[in-house]
Order: sequence, then structure tokens, then C-alpha cells
Amino acid sequence: MDKNSIKSAVTGIEFTEESKQRIFDGIERRKNLKQKIHIKRITTGIVATAIVFLCVYKYLAKK
Repeated sequence: MDKNSIKSAVTGIEFTEESKQRIFDGIERRKNLKQKIHIKRITTGIVATAIVFLCVYKYLAKK
């Protein structure tokens, strides 16, 4: 979404302090959610790599 179109759409609208706080809280929640998802992806990748390494190690140990 284009920021300029949003800015022009809300120009002239006055927000209450409560509205501003809810907007900022929503932005913070979104940032935190993105960070948690990123950490979860990294953790999943590490676990998957460890499982593959363990399977290969067991396979080579049998030979």
C-alpha cells in the first residue's frame, strides 16, 4: 500500500490520544510478531539441520 495515498486519505482527520495509542500499540504488536516468527523460523531450521545431521551420522556409523 502506498504511504502517500494513506497520508492523503487521512489528512485533516484529528485522532484522539486513545486512537493514537491504539495505532502505536498495533504497530508494536506487529513488530513483535514479526520478530517472534523470525526467531521461530531460525529455531526450526536449526532443529531440522540437527535431525538431518543425526540421521546421516547414524547411517554412516552403521557402515
